[in-house]
Amino acid sequence: MSASAFLFQTPEIPTGHKHDHLQMVLGVSGVSKIEIDGTEIKLDLMKGCVIPANTTHQFSGIGKNKSLTINFRQKIQDDLIKRIFERPRFFLLDQSMRKFVQFSAMELPEYEDLETNCNMRFNQHIAAVFTGLMESRIFKHQRPEQRIDLDSIDRFVMNRLDCKITVEEIAKSVHISPSHFFTLFREEVGKTPHQYVIEKRLEKAKLLLKTTKLTIAEISEEVGFSSQSALSNTFKKQFGCTPGIFKYQSDI
Repeated sequence: MSASAFLFQTPEIPTGHKHDHLQMVLGVSGVSKIEIDGTEIKLDLMKGCVIPANTTHQFSGIGKNKSLTINFRQKIQDDLIKRIFERPRFFLLDQSMRKFVQFSAMELPEYEDLETNCNMRFNQHIAAVFTGLMESRIFKHQRPEQRIDLDSIDRFVMNRLDCKITVEEIAKSVHISPSHFFTLFREEVGKTPHQYVIEKRLEKAKLLLKTTKLTIAEISEEVGFSSQSALSNTFKKQFGCTPGIFKYQSDI
């Protein structure tokens, strides 16, 4: 496998291009916007994307940001690489992937001044690990017995956490009528769509409290609560402490 990995800060001025190599982009810190084939997401430390060769994409940064970018040669014959890059994909970074993203971001600068072969081997290692992680998440976690596509719902909800999200919108995203969707969702997930969305908002809030310097008011807006007090009340009810106390304990 021939690949190169590097850290990149997306400029604030919107830019668009395409290239003849395959590319995987993973959020490290901050937020940037990326649009592929008319679909735009905010790329942060919970999201990533894969971009096939010769696919035009637009991107711009929002303030300070950093992403881990991995380029793969277009002519790679590996079947797994071909399957991963058969189309543009946006995906969520679970805890294991986020940990390795942060590890890679910390270690990459240490290899920049080392001899070429050592640098190249580390790049190949990063690419191989993420390729394996993508395989397990894209192809091995398909659940044919499910009647709803929870992976698609996850992507839909996580890309819109800063907005109001209705059951009708979620149902439409997976092409199921709202009334039928509500019943299926509760049967298969064990909670209502509203409870599920609240949990995702709180999960993102906890991550931002632990990993950013955003204020609680800014975080409440970022994860879709109507006010700081709404976030604080829901957070305390769920976790037994306020966001401020949680952030203080995380900083210790």
